[in-house]
Amino acid sequence: YKFKFSRNTRNAEFFSQRMALTVNNVFKDIKFDYITYVPLTAKKYLFRGFNQSRILAKQIGDLLCIPFADKLLYRNKGNLNQHEIKNPKERFKNVEGLYYCKQKVTGKNILLVDDIKTTGATLNECAKQLLLSGANNVYCITGLISYNRKDKENGN
Repeated sequence: YKFKFSRNTRNAEFFSQRMALTVNNVFKDIKFDYITYVPLTAKKYLFRGFNQSRILAKQIGDLLCIPFADKLLYRNKGNLNQHEIKNPKERFKNVEGLYYCKQKVTGKNILLVDDIKTTGATLNECAKQLLLSGANNVYCITGLISYNRKDKENGN
């Protein structure tokens, strides 16, 4: 959270190294054609001054020698911030059609990076757009998985 919300970009190296190790262990038999990231709105980018998922993707790509696909995904304007929505079904609905891919990635295996996964709605929508653009497979990795307190209490 300090990396994302307090501009502590020094934490990126720690996370990207751990995430690269995870990719090597979990996806050891996969040859990735590209690594990309979940885009931010221009407004969030201007406010933060960086896209934390982009930084992670670039560093992981460098560590694993995966070509970095900058600006493969784009984000349309308009929707509520995901962290403001607690209901998982509403989070999935909130991101429908929010992302798009401008280029064909036919037959490619893509590693998609995000900083935090809560419900997986954002990753799901981004992966869907990459698949619609021809990707063979989309694999996802995040630096953190955040659980809704009620989900944790219910054992989910």
